Amino acid sequence: MDNFDLKQFLVENKITPNSRLKEIKAFPGNTGMKIDLLFFIKQNQDEIAKEIGAVHLEDIEIDNLNNPSAIAVFNIDLEDEDEHEAEGGVLFNFGVSFSYPEDVDDNFKGENGDEPRPIEVAGKQLMYIGYNI
Repeated sequence: MDNFDLKQFLVENKITPNSRLKEIKAFPGNTGMKIDLLFFIKQNQDEIAKEIGAVHLEDIEIDNLNNPSAIAVFNIDLEDEDEHEAEGGVLFNFGVSFSYPEDVDDNFKGENGDEPRPIEVAGKQLMYIGYNI
C-alpha cells in the first residue's frame, strides 16, 4: 500500500456515509447507506421517538442483523388490580429497527412477522419494525 492516496479517496468521496458509489463498507455487512441512516436517526432521534409514540430512543447503533436500531422507551399506562390507572404509567423498552422503504426486503419483519410501519421524519420516508428485547 505504498501508493495509497487517502486524499484521492476523500476527494472521490469513497470513505464517507455519502459515498456516490455506495461501495464502501464501514463495518462488515453494512453499506454506506445504512451508516447514513444511522447518522440520520441519531440527528433526528427526538422527532423519530415522537413519530413512533416513544418517550425517547437509546443505544442507537447497527444491530446484529446489520440494521440501524435503537431501544425505544415507551410510557405505558396500566391499570392496577382495582381497575384504577397507575400513576405516571410504566416505562417499557422495546427494540426498533429502521430502513429506507426502497431497502425493505422480505426479512425486515417485526415481532411475530409484523410488517414494517412507515413514518416521515425531516422530509424523509422511513420504515420501522418493533420487537421485544
